[in-house]
This record gives sequence, C-alpha cells and structure tokens, in this order.
Amino acid sequence: MRKKREMNTVTIEAAREERIRIALRLEALTLVWMVVEAAGSIGAGVVSRSVLLIAFGADSVIELLSAGLLYFRLSREAKAAREDSEKSRASKKGSLG
Repeated sequence: MRKKREMNTVTIEAAREERIRIALRLEALTLVWMVVEAAGSIGAGVVSRSVLLIAFGADSVIELLSAGLLYFRLSREAKAAREDSEKSRASKKGSLG
C-alpha cells in the first residue's frame, strides 16, 4: 500500500510539473501576442491620430503587465516543482541504498 501511495505522489508531481511547463509556454505566447497587439495599435493610433486605437494599445500594455506577473509566478512554480521532483528522486535513491 505504501509503495502505491508513493507511486501516486510521483505521478501527481510529474503531471503538475508538465502542466506548469505547458502553462509557461502558453503564457510566453500570450506575452508575445500582447506586445505585437500593443505596439501595432499604439503605432496605428499615433499615425492615424486615433484616440481609440491608442487607448486600446494602453489597455494592451496593462494586460501585458498582468501577463508578465503571471509568467513570473509560473516560472517560480516551475522551479519549485523541479526542486521538489529532484528532492523526491534523491530521497528514493537514499532509501534504496
């Protein structure tokens, strides 16, 4: 029973680590898209003297800040998950020897 519980914990940790990696990639893609969106709308707004386009670009900059914070948090989560995974593997090796 104990071995099965340890196996489930390892499986759950591996799944969590993989999900965090996927979320990081998705958030990186979101950041790139928001930079393009903000630059494009602000640039087009300045050229066409459109307050609406500039406001849309400013809103994109605010969203970009939020996405940047989420990316930072997810990267810290990924680092913690890697460290937990390494500790788990090290403790198993230690218990086998």
